[in-house]
Amino acid sequence: MKKHEKVRFGNYFCSNYELLPDAELEYDWTFTYEACGASRGLSIAYLRSLLNRKGGILMIYVGEQRHRNANSSKMKKYPLIVQMLARVYGGRASVVRKRIKAHRRGRKDVKHYLFLVSKIRTSVGARKKARLDLDVLTWLSGRKKVRLESLSEDLGVTSSEIKSSLRRLEKFKSVINDDNFRFIDL
Repeated sequence: MKKHEKVRFGNYFCSNYELLPDAELEYDWTFTYEACGASRGLSIAYLRSLLNRKGGILMIYVGEQRHRNANSSKMKKYPLIVQMLARVYGGRASVVRKRIKAHRRGRKDVKHYLFLVSKIRTSVGARKKARLDLDVLTWLSGRKKVRLESLSEDLGVTSSEIKSSLRRLEKFKSVINDDNFRFIDL
């Protein structure tokens, strides 16, 4: 029999999800419950979650049919984000439907509610690749045309590392919805 214990968050920080973490190993997890946007911001947030010690968790309440209908695009998009990140960056993804014991707002009774939990676990290699790719995206932001040599020199990495970064970002492009890096001369 599984023993259930009350687990509480020690320290947590609430912020716009696309801004944190900014430094490697700054946090254990990035946790998002029913994020508002599944476009570029959420994709970047979960790319950033690879900088964490452990990774990122996206949760969505499955609930009754009306919830499934209202959240159908999220229920498709969330798993795609973590699975794509795991494939491209070498992390581990899992997507499960899980019953979680909780109080519903305004009610005193405790029930088991069904959630879709999409989780990505990071690694040293995934963290290093994510850091470079975020630096590349930041460097490219707002620039019209860029030379590979300039990008490589400014970031202090080889041109082959930049090319690898751009290939990863190209694979992830369908989820990021960003074409900043199409102006680079290879």
